[in-house]
Amino acid sequence: MSRLALLVPLSALSLSALSLAGCADYGAPYPSLLPRAIETRSDAESSAAQAPPAPDPALDSAIAALDRRLAATATGFAQEQARAAPVIRAAEGAAAGSNAWLDAQNAIGAVSSFEAKALAILADAEQLATARAQRGLSSYQPLDDVVARAAEQAQAQSTAVSAMAAALAPPLP
Repeated sequence: MSRLALLVPLSALSLSALSLAGCADYGAPYPSLLPRAIETRSDAESSAAQAPPAPDPALDSAIAALDRRLAATATGFAQEQARAAPVIRAAEGAAAGSNAWLDAQNAIGAVSSFEAKALAILADAEQLATARAQRGLSSYQPLDDVVARAAEQAQAQSTAVSAMAAALAPPLP
């Protein structure tokens, strides 16, 4: 047998011994290749049904106040929008800066003030939800509902104000 034929199996044996030696724990400060606890943790929500949060009378009172404000804002918006509609129709096609155009701008401003009120109500509702989350409390469905209603109302009013403004000639430069 030649020397080369003997060296090939010996070198293969040497390489496998060296690679296995790399896996041995000699008390060296090398990290383990096993998964760490953080790598085996699941961030998925528990499938166990969580109990609904306990009633919160103070929060329920604040939510009722927000609902009343939302209703008043929706009513005021509808009334101002109805008043503004003929003024805006009269200003369609009027030159920017004309009396009809200025009257329409004022009417849009009156309607827009109710849009601002709806946005303020949304901000107040979101602030309540944020404060609750910061205290580590779970979400509260009536509060989530009023946030959703306020966001929907503010968006609808914003869309309506934008449509009114689009009906007019562009403003003066």
